[in-house]
Amino acid sequence: MEFIQKIINNIEKIVLLMLAAFIGGLVVFDRVSDYLEREPSNGRPTQNFFEFEPMNPSETVDPSVNNSAVEPILQPAVAVEETIDPGNLFYLIAWVESKLEHRAIGDRGHAVGIVQIWPVVVDDVNRIIGHKKYTRRDRYNQARSREIFLIYLDHYGQDYQKKTGKELNPEILARIWNGGPFEDDPAWWKKTDRYWRKVKQLLEEEA
Repeated sequence: MEFIQKIINNIEKIVLLMLAAFIGGLVVFDRVSDYLEREPSNGRPTQNFFEFEPMNPSETVDPSVNNSAVEPILQPAVAVEETIDPGNLFYLIAWVESKLEHRAIGDRGHAVGIVQIWPVVVDDVNRIIGHKKYTRRDRYNQARSREIFLIYLDHYGQDYQKKTGKELNPEILARIWNGGPFEDDPAWWKKTDRYWRKVKQLLEEEA
């Protein structure tokens, strides 16, 4: 009788393991299917790649965010449930960074969200605005990520203008987002060259 009970217990364990493997397979299949839908074989955005999932009303962009220097370049800014103008730099950068996947995780877990925000950027933006408004979890939120993105580029965009006396443009903003605050150093330009080429290609293709 004891022998039979052991067999029954082993069968139960095997069934549970098979069930867990089946569920895991479904999850992997779902993730792969989602990736294939987002990543065409030619590596270019699909016709409707600027369309987002609708946001909850609580996720609307904070109107108090100061985007004075950057916003004109990033306009038009519309709700994410609408089709975005492909000339909008934020969404072009989002495509380069994550293929518009707000759950994306990169750089060994440091970069998170639609525009791949690092924890240090969240901390820096809180420093810029003078209080702890944003958290690391906000990086998974499309609207909050956009606010962080704009505040960061507005601050360091104005810093670029003060240092150089030049107007901002999409190239400088893209390089700042990729390489950090502007440095009048060939190394800064070199380390952001590849990134800028990706953004520039999208700008030219969607012009």
